[in-house]
Amino acid sequence: MRRRGQSEERRRRVLKDDLSDPEGSGEVGSADSTRTAAAYKSSALQEQPRITDLIPQAGWLIFLLFVSGAAAISGLLLAYDRLEPAAQPRFAIFDLTHSGSLAHWLAACLLALVAAVAGICHCLRRHKLTDYHGRYRIWRWTAGLALLASVAATTQWHAVAGQELARAAAWNLPHQNLLGWLVPTVLVLTTIAIRLAVEMRASRIATLSLYLALACYAVVVGSLLWPPTALAKAHAVMATSGSLLAGHLLLLLSFTWYARYIILEMQGLAGCPKSKRSPRRAAHHHGRHITTHNHYAHPSPPPPKRQSDVDPQPATRRNQQLVEEAEHEAERLERQEHRAQRKKRDRRRHQMEPEEPTPVSAPHKKLTKAERKRLRKLKAQQREAA
Repeated sequence: MRRRGQSEERRRRVLKDDLSDPEGSGEVGSADSTRTAAAYKSSALQEQPRITDLIPQAGWLIFLLFVSGAAAISGLLLAYDRLEPAAQPRFAIFDLTHSGSLAHWLAACLLALVAAVAGICHCLRRHKLTDYHGRYRIWRWTAGLALLASVAATTQWHAVAGQELARAAAWNLPHQNLLGWLVPTVLVLTTIAIRLAVEMRASRIATLSLYLALACYAVVVGSLLWPPTALAKAHAVMATSGSLLAGHLLLLLSFTWYARYIILEMQGLAGCPKSKRSPRRAAHHHGRHITTHNHYAHPSPPPPKRQSDVDPQPATRRNQQLVEEAEHEAERLERQEHRAQRKKRDRRRHQMEPEEPTPVSAPHKKLTKAERKRLRKLKAQQREAA
């Protein structure tokens, strides 16, 4: 019992020390915190850039990104055409067919940026209150697939997976190794593209960029299945690689435009219906437009205005009667309410006044047998005394 009491006393003392020192730091800890506070500002974490700061808000910045990417792609194609790296091994870094070339490195970087922007779109879109079906989850799948494609651009793991799949399925097709990875990729990308087109339909520029990227990917698939025989081998490689890189760049441009649209929509600067022009101003503008184009034409009269349920009805005798009846009914209800309030007020005043006590006659009580006997005795004594 003594040991238990000592342990409980020690526990209370430790709890008291913890409550007196909420920071949980002693002398050494306070010195470390002072040294850390001197090394960093107190508002260092609040001044860090947010996730929305990574998306360019100005349209010319996104256009500059597109121009820079297009210039890099054009430079790689031009270097492949001029230097002929296939014949000169020292220029193998510019070979479009080599997995370690600058073209594959650029494709991996573009797809990694696509995955990053898709992740930002997912983080922003999941806060939309009207998305009851959770359609924002498509951005999670898009970011994952873009990251896998970025790895495949430099490692070519998709080709190995296609060969293993064709060997396991025992296909006897002319392009079985190619179809082993191309068919599943096309099916998955088509499903994702349809969902993205529905998701991004509010932003026209983003949707147009997405369609152009899909067109570039379609050119790549067609060139892989049906190689162009009319072009030289070098030109065919340039067309395929150029279309693939252009598709990656347009996909990045599309996602960036849509992320910018989401930020503007969260700020209330996008997605709002445009204000309609008043009929009088529209008629004036229409008449001025006709006058400037044809001096002999007259402005057409405005269309007849149809009456809606909200517009006031024309004043007829029946409507006037209904209005008068409604006014009388309102006055009657008002008088009735005033009368009820007055009665209630009088009743409350009457309850507050003190009541005078009224004399209450004692009720007739029947005498008992002992009381009657005593009363007879008193009467007999009175008679004797008299």
